[in-house]
Amino acid sequence: MNILKVLIALCCLILLPTFLFSQSSIRKLDPDKRYMLQKWEVFYTNIPVSGGVRVGIMAFENSDKIVPNSFFVRIPKHTQPLLCVEISSRDGRYQAKLPFTIVGSEPGIYELILPTQYQNELKNYSIKDITILAKITKACDEEPECYVLSAWNSPKFNQQQAYVYLNTDVYTELILSDLSNKSVEHVIECEKIPEPIATAYNCLCKLSGYDLTKYSEIRIKRIIVRWPTRSTSILNLPVRF
Repeated sequence: MNILKVLIALCCLILLPTFLFSQSSIRKLDPDKRYMLQKWEVFYTNIPVSGGVRVGIMAFENSDKIVPNSFFVRIPKHTQPLLCVEISSRDGRYQAKLPFTIVGSEPGIYELILPTQYQNELKNYSIKDITILAKITKACDEEPECYVLSAWNSPKFNQQQAYVYLNTDVYTELILSDLSNKSVEHVIECEKIPEPIATAYNCLCKLSGYDLTKYSEIRIKRIIVRWPTRSTSILNLPVRF
């Protein structure tokens, strides 16, 4: 019996540092109020007009519901000082813009605090109904150094699976370029979201089965047909997985 107690104690001593490390490895960040807009979030009664093409870049999650007081991002190596976040519900009712200062922040997973006054409304959304677009940049109104993966519930980011949410009414593809060999490209056809209300975003591009760390150079290719002409629109999506 004493031997059993000793073995249990030894197991606890071995596992405790691992547990503590896993708990402390997720650091928390609050929004930087110096850069926040006075009206940084809105919940519309009437559905507004949709916005830009790039709407969300999300990690795979097992849970379906969101916890609307925080979310997670994986911050890579970076040089710019701000992480600017836009949150959009698919129906267009909820929109939020939050800046976070990441000067000196080491690469890793961070929990970002969402000080929303609309928790009751947001609890009704699933992870497919509301998406996050997070970019590292010098200023929130400037082009990004890179976009990063976000997740509502699970900080277990899979480097072989991600979802890109877009707002586009035309045929759309993602083009992944291999960083080590520019001549190697993979084309991913995006899918229309079969929902009656899709104001903020209506298109889903599933990245699966690739080592995404090799394909940080991503482009959005849209085929625009206005009879009798046909044109191609290219948007860069510099994601750092």
